[in-house]
Amino acid sequence: MISDNKKQQRKISKKLLMKNKIGLEASSLLAHRLSGIQRYIIELSASMASLVESDPDIIIELCYKISRIRKSYLRPETRMPYRWYWPVPGFSFKNHKLVHALDTTLPWPLPNKLVCTIHDLFSIIVEDYSKERFRKNKIRSYQRIAENCDAIVVPSNTTKQDLLNNLDYPEDRIFVVPHGVSPLFFQKSKQDLNHEKKEFLKQPYIVAFGGRERKNLSGVVKAFSDSGLAENHLLVVIGGIETEASFLIKDNGLKNKVLSVGNVSDTHLVEIYRKASMLCFPSLYEGFGLPVLEAMAAEVPVVTSNIGATAEVGLNNAVLVNPKSVSEISIGMKNALKLSKNKLKQAREYAKGFTWEKTARQTLTIYKTILNS
Repeated sequence: MISDNKKQQRKISKKLLMKNKIGLEASSLLAHRLSGIQRYIIELSASMASLVESDPDIIIELCYKISRIRKSYLRPETRMPYRWYWPVPGFSFKNHKLVHALDTTLPWPLPNKLVCTIHDLFSIIVEDYSKERFRKNKIRSYQRIAENCDAIVVPSNTTKQDLLNNLDYPEDRIFVVPHGVSPLFFQKSKQDLNHEKKEFLKQPYIVAFGGRERKNLSGVVKAFSDSGLAENHLLVVIGGIETEASFLIKDNGLKNKVLSVGNVSDTHLVEIYRKASMLCFPSLYEGFGLPVLEAMAAEVPVVTSNIGATAEVGLNNAVLVNPKSVSEISIGMKNALKLSKNKLKQAREYAKGFTWEKTARQTLTIYKTILNS
């Protein structure tokens, strides 16, 4: 005789099978450093977890490749349930109606319905940035996505156009879903910056990003030197300082004027933004440009590129400059300091339009469109 408990479990299992079970391929989340892609996965899954609680038709879980289980200690805590999956045909995703690869890592075996997020195509568009072998592998990866995905999600119209220019894929199956801004960036931080170099918070400083050449830190350093702002400002760099920028710092006598604070949490990033004189972010290429909106949310003047996604995101709320012109960046930095409080408040209100809940809702709508097609 079957116990009441087992009967109840079977009823629950049957009910779950009737739902649209969706898997989020999130293996890229297992990383030592949380970059934009990892933050996207964390924020999107958290917002989705809240939304599907009241949705009778959908159940969602994060999925990680079993081959990466040694990195399980890197898995951030999330509200969404998760599972490890084996690459076994007919087993891995047999109960999933749809799988969404949140990065270019596709699940194997391929599920019946597949969606993929492409954050940018920088590695294949800018030819002299990546090694040829890496670039060819990336091209093959994107071609595989185009051949197997029922829909592709991109964060900006810029990335959508890059995709159309470089891949053979139907335009009506590309969905632009902008990223959101964490509510943290709109709040006055009460956190003390736990960093050995936090004394810089007591003097005027400009925020920039390093770590990769495309962030154009070298251009920022040159402009910082030429603008004369180094006389009464520090340049605080989030991330690392690459070799070329290091030489420029030394050659321009800025050793005591440029400070790298490495990678910091969102909580501490809020504190850094809020007390900054401006964000200088003339990136050579971005798929979206989240720092632009984060700084706006903190009512900080923004200097960013007049090309690509940062121009699309910045619109009339940032000082737009040619990222390859040091003189334009330099002038832009000085102009940013002149922005009125009303202009900064306007930019803050604009940034409020970008929420992770909206990102999650739009993404769920895409799932339902694919499932019903």
